[in-house]
Amino acid sequence: MQRRKFSQEFKEKLIKEALETGNASVVARKYDINPTVVSRWVRDSKKQPQKEIQKKALIPYQNLSQEPTDLDSALKQIQQLKGIIGKKELEIEVLSELLKKTNAL
Repeated sequence: MQRRKFSQEFKEKLIKEALETGNASVVARKYDINPTVVSRWVRDSKKQPQKEIQKKALIPYQNLSQEPTDLDSALKQIQQLKGIIGKKELEIEVLSELLKKTNAL
């Protein structure tokens, strides 16, 4: 029996369906895949929730992940990244202060 390769998008689709239905076996049968494979994908996705958080956090900044081709675009990208870092530092500071206040109560 030949081993099949599945794209990451397909795996994520099946994981989402399995989590929504609560039954990985039903989803696996629907797509003619071994149920243990889909169950493993679901289990592995639950072990790494930080990857999902990272993906969601980076969606607005996908255009910044590309290398600039000229000096002007590089300088523009640097300014955008500085702005993002400043916002994130402020967000961290606010959340840290809020955490201190909630723990003090």
